[in-house]
Amino acid sequence: GAFALQALRCVAAMHGTTTPTAVEMNRFHYCIYFCSIVDLEYNKQGRFVYVRNRSQVAIEKLKTLAKSVVLLGSMYSILEPIGYKPFEEENLYYSTLHWKHVLNNFSLAYLWHLCLLSGSSAFGMILACVTGIKTKDMTNNPMFGSFSPSDFWGRRWNNVVHKVLKV
Repeated sequence: GAFALQALRCVAAMHGTTTPTAVEMNRFHYCIYFCSIVDLEYNKQGRFVYVRNRSQVAIEKLKTLAKSVVLLGSMYSILEPIGYKPFEEENLYYSTLHWKHVLNNFSLAYLWHLCLLSGSSAFGMILACVTGIKTKDMTNNPMFGSFSPSDFWGRRWNNVVHKVLKV
């Protein structure tokens, strides 16, 4: 996600495509935008949204980070000893929709979601504390909060790349 974001932002800069108004205000904003691996929040005028209380944002991001690290550690502790396949698959050549195969893929997707959430929470916390600019998480509970495939891909899974591709 982060590499794709950086690549897309560099291509946008080389070709002079649209960037938020806040990016072109000064060099500091330009550097923050192009060096950030998380999405920054903008208002309707295209300017950065600043946090009012940096310590409160740091505590919120730290809670998210702690929760995701605990869940990530638990998932790794469970999945690593069994080769990342909690459900033994026999010769399932006849169907990729077999329930064991689907649950194995679900567990790996949830593990990947936790990795993205941990990284974006940590970097977002640091960025918000140092600059005061409000940041967004890369994912928004995609595995359990989605109601449809379009909700999953469009609003909950890897929001940063989705937003960059829409611009």
